[in-house]
This record gives sequence, C-alpha cells and structure tokens, in this order.
Amino acid sequence: HFELTRQECSEHQHVLLLNDTTEANFGHRAEIEGLGMLNHEKHQGFLLHSSLALDASSDEVLGLAGQPIRHRQRVKREHANRRLKRAARESRLWGDVIDQVGPPPDGVRYTHVCDRGADNFEVLCHFEQQGCDFVVRAAQLTRTVEVAGAKVSLQEALDALERRHCIERHL
Repeated sequence: HFELTRQECSEHQHVLLLNDTTEANFGHRAEIEGLGMLNHEKHQGFLLHSSLALDASSDEVLGLAGQPIRHRQRVKREHANRRLKRAARESRLWGDVIDQVGPPPDGVRYTHVCDRGADNFEVLCHFEQQGCDFVVRAAQLTRTVEVAGAKVSLQEALDALERRHCIERHL
C-alpha cells in the first residue's frame, strides 16, 4: 500500500503528509504476545505512527505513505543524557516515517505536517536529508533563538515575521 501511495503522489504537484502517532490499546490482555506497555503500565498495545498523504490543492486523500509500528520496552529510570543516547527512543518514530516516505519524486513537493512531537533537531535533519518541506508545531515558544545576531524568545521571533501565505484546511 505504501509503495502504491508513493506512486500516486508522483502524479500530484504538492503533497501534504500528515504525521501523527496513535496508541493501539488492547487493554489488560497480557496474553497477546509482542505487545508493549502504553501510558498506563497495565495497558498493553503498540504505537502506530502514520503518514497520510493528501493532495494539497484538492484535499484528496492519496493513502498512507508510511507507517512504522513500535512497542514500548520496559526500561529502568535513567538520567536524561543516557535516555537521549538510547537507540530505541520514541522520538525516532518521526525520523523513521520521514525516511520511509522518502524524498519527493521530480516535480513534486512534499510538505510534512507534524505536531510538537517532531520539534527536535534530529527530526529537522531527516526533513533536510529527504529534501522535504515541513510544518512543525513548536513545543516550546519560550526557547531562545538567534535572529539577526540578537537572542529573543521564539514567540518574539514569530510575532516579528511577516505572514506571507496562509491556507485554511477544514478536515
């Protein structure tokens, strides 16, 4: 299905890729092999990270362009620096789906649309490597950024920008 969707995307000029994670929750069914822990320790299931492709001009649904699946492993509490270095971090789902979708075909523009879970440098590198545009909801508007040599909050930097283009979508 993913390959057919990506082939369909090559027939469109601009494709939006809506990315988000869903928890598939099987409740307390510990007898199902291969499930992992969800937000509540007694709930079992897996994380399904989907990238839904839409034509940007018509909102036509083209299909799923990618969909990695993960289950959480139980890990003991650890210092934040060690957690960031761990290979199985949940935040890697964002980069995995971007890489699974891959670069846009010639003459096609891909724009990934993500929530604040994708607001980290590693994910931005995946967008760059795949040659894709992106819209990511900022997780922290109070963080400091540098604009024209001055350090300001992200909120101040955004407020100072001129709005160039705006599209409303009602899905």
